[in-house]
Amino acid sequence: MAFDKLNLLKAQRERLPASLPNPPAQQSSYQWQIDQDFLSDEGIVAATNQMLERVIGMRAGGITIRERGRGISGVVEVLNAALQEEPKNAIIHKWIDDIMEIDVDQAPGAAIPARQPVQKGSSLSGTMDAAHKKSKTKKAVNPNVKESTPKVTPPVKTPVSHPAVKTSVPAPPSDPFSYVLRDNHIPATASWVRKKQMEYLKTQWNLTSTYDVSRFKGSRTMKRGSIYTFHVTDSHRRTFLIEGDESSAVSHTGEYISSIHQRIIKEIGPDRFVALLSDNAGNTRKGRELTAEAWLHIFNLQDAVHEQQLTILEITNTIETVRRLLQFFHHSTAATNRFRTTLDKLGISRGLGTIGNTRFATVYYACNSVLRCLPALYELIGVDKLVNVLRPFAFSIKCLESAHSTPADVFIYWFGVMSEYEEMFSSNSDELKKKTISDICAIINRRYIGMIKEGPSGDIYITSLFLEPRYRDAAALNQPDPLRRTFTLRRKTGNDDEDLLSSIPIRRETFLRIGKFLCGVLLRREFSRSVSALPEVLNGLQPEFASADLTRQLSAYAKRDYPFNLPIADSECPLTWWRKLQHHSQASLLAHCAVKLLSICANSMADERTMSKVTKLNSHVRNRQEVQTLVDMIQIASYTTFDPEVPETPIVMRQGALIVFM
Repeated sequence: MAFDKLNLLKAQRERLPASLPNPPAQQSSYQWQIDQDFLSDEGIVAATNQMLERVIGMRAGGITIRERGRGISGVVEVLNAALQEEPKNAIIHKWIDDIMEIDVDQAPGAAIPARQPVQKGSSLSGTMDAAHKKSKTKKAVNPNVKESTPKVTPPVKTPVSHPAVKTSVPAPPSDPFSYVLRDNHIPATASWVRKKQMEYLKTQWNLTSTYDVSRFKGSRTMKRGSIYTFHVTDSHRRTFLIEGDESSAVSHTGEYISSIHQRIIKEIGPDRFVALLSDNAGNTRKGRELTAEAWLHIFNLQDAVHEQQLTILEITNTIETVRRLLQFFHHSTAATNRFRTTLDKLGISRGLGTIGNTRFATVYYACNSVLRCLPALYELIGVDKLVNVLRPFAFSIKCLESAHSTPADVFIYWFGVMSEYEEMFSSNSDELKKKTISDICAIINRRYIGMIKEGPSGDIYITSLFLEPRYRDAAALNQPDPLRRTFTLRRKTGNDDEDLLSSIPIRRETFLRIGKFLCGVLLRREFSRSVSALPEVLNGLQPEFASADLTRQLSAYAKRDYPFNLPIADSECPLTWWRKLQHHSQASLLAHCAVKLLSICANSMADERTMSKVTKLNSHVRNRQEVQTLVDMIQIASYTTFDPEVPETPIVMRQGALIVFM
């Protein structure tokens, strides 16, 4: 059928109107030269389609016949060559139909009517399907031609409205070819998404900026390189991928990272940010420090989840048996087959786990899989001990990975972990060696001190816990030392009004630390801004008067005096509670500080989640994608679920397995 159409097409091209010019073949504007590199990379269909669009024109805009003669007749040979290799290809068939639609009796230069545009919001797959279907309807091309040719008209589907997107997005493409999507439609839509993201973020306050670097391992079929992802999270915990920078050919210096970070922050507005956050690797930390130095009011924080993951890895190195076991089965095919046979005999359906790179605490889950699979051997290899040792950090990481975690949560879960270890090592039911216990305690203490006690932003974690209304008198505030067995989170009831400090339910030393951070660090950073950029609550105030007023409000808050005696429901978010007090004359300063601190997203898991999406998209069957194409697709996908009019309610995560509330 297709070859019959070609014969008919050849006859049509030979009977074009005499009014059209008929230049020699060497001077014809129809020069049929296929791109050999593109042909070897993409195949005959894509290369033929590219050549036809270059020589004849884009079908979406209408095909125009410019001349007659041997030049235009060469299109038959081009299509015939493609049909010889791909006789059933819908794209080639569509080209034949489109070219045959031209009426040979129409005026010179006339064109095929352009395709019917696809309505906004319609499915791209609908357009793709339409390009591959053949219509049953026939239309005579010319009274002198006996055989009629079919015409394919892409159907227009009913627009699909996404409830989360309130503004219209660019229309999906009418051409189904991969390079059209890659070079035109995806970049255009992603550009529109980035514009909308920036418009929204420029209306928000207390933003958290995170970034991370991930590397493609590469293989024979996949590209090798690295990418820096930069995200911004608002106080409602909605996260936006702002940029993905491919830096494979660039030296990963702190200055380079900071230059990108500062450009993003300047574009949104530095006064709208409250914290920068990343892991504590060398150049990553250096870039964060350089960026924080540019704006003193922005806190410099390290990611608690990464820090606890590194702690797990250090602890694991003290008990190497499980890692060696997993590596052995991973590299030995014969052992794996025999092991699978044994599992089947025992009725165990799930096999061994693996220790991953982008998912944290996988050492713990891998050990659990060993326990599940080797019930007869676990005592011999000691995996049960490692599972028990890693469990506190694995549970803590699971909680802190949430987008709703705050600096207060970091403090709570660190101390929950250390309480578990103190109890574990005191009983020593696993019969761990004294040296092993000593090594693990040293690792945990060093990590805790480096982050909580000597971190770049001082006492932000203990202050944030104090500003959680439910835990303003928690006993943990009075014993901020690692591995203290007496750790609890209970309220005290003393309320004597002898002086400013005697009635505070927490220790004097702790209260002074918190007051020093709020007045000497946070308030000083706020006043470091220009007068025009000062928050409304500080307008017209001198620093010394603001500090005195903040101290009075802090004391009233600790004693639960008015207006800080406002009840808080079990399911109520602390941010919601503090926002009720932001415009109260006797609470506005402290409420401003609390909202800033509790708005911080205390992890950079947004970058990890983005790289998981990149890994899925950058598969072996899509191994030639550019990094920017991957970033564009992720930005488009995430924005389709975003609704600026319906903010998410932060989840209150408090009743966990690590901490007992009394």
